[in-house]
Amino acid sequence: VLDPDDEPDDHNLPFIKAHDALPDYELVAYRSSGATTSLGTKPNTSAAEGLTWTLNEPLPVCEVTGIRLQDQDKLISDSITEVQVVSEFAESDGYRFEFRTEHSVSVGVQSFFRTPIGMAISAAFFIAILLMLASAI
Repeated sequence: VLDPDDEPDDHNLPFIKAHDALPDYELVAYRSSGATTSLGTKPNTSAAEGLTWTLNEPLPVCEVTGIRLQDQDKLISDSITEVQVVSEFAESDGYRFEFRTEHSVSVGVQSFFRTPIGMAISAAFFIAILLMLASAI
């Protein structure tokens, strides 16, 4: 958060400690397929000093259409801001996002075979194997 005074609080409930009033930040990645991937939640945490999320599974950057920061609630999560991953950093609604990527051959190969050309190559290999099996019989 760029200005800690603008950081949202959880809903103001009586008898709740100030520590529990901090937002439960959740980061969600939106993919081009329409699927979403939750990157995890940081409960009762301030973003004034910065927060870091680390992916458990690699995610191809070319498939990410947006990143949403939201305040996770039990019933309905409140959207704080949403950004697109187009450079190493982005700013929106008083928040600064910094992205770090790593090269991964396995993720690149998987991503390639999801493209139309990759699917055509996969289909050609599959048909070639079927033809070889059919000619052997």
